[in-house]
Amino acid sequence: TIFFLSAMNLVLMKEAKSNFKEKEKEKWIRQIKLGYSVFFSNKQIVWLGFITSIIQFAVGVTMVINLPYIMGEMNGTTFMYGLFCATFPLGYLIGSILVGKLKFEKLRLKMLMGLLFGGASFIGLSLVPNYPLALICEFISGIFLPFFNVNNTTILQRTIPKQIMGSVF
Repeated sequence: TIFFLSAMNLVLMKEAKSNFKEKEKEKWIRQIKLGYSVFFSNKQIVWLGFITSIIQFAVGVTMVINLPYIMGEMNGTTFMYGLFCATFPLGYLIGSILVGKLKFEKLRLKMLMGLLFGGASFIGLSLVPNYPLALICEFISGIFLPFFNVNNTTILQRTIPKQIMGSVF
């Protein structure tokens, strides 16, 4: 039902015609070189890229081990696995709302707090003895990850010139 409502909205949507004339397309290799040169010329962006790659690696690993963790370590069912997988996005939704509401003087402090508490909750998963506590850890992780992600994106959008943003990230 939701799919059909969404499809109907897309069909009925009227897109404004643009009078934008396409410039001659640049060669893709030039765009890549430009993106790399802008990326590596800013120390803050390089560090954010490094930290983001570590986070993505860690999150990728945890996504793979969630199934054996719930089904094996926690003696869970497929329903319990599905519920466990749903707690992170639910926490992320709440965290995304909180990011805008909680004010910090220093953006770095907000980002580090998100990484610290989000990472601690992942470590907590290895220590919890039962399923309900595992749900809480996953939920807390979801709450704190936006504190890094949203602010990381904000820094990138403020730092990189708009006309070359697509070449950098």
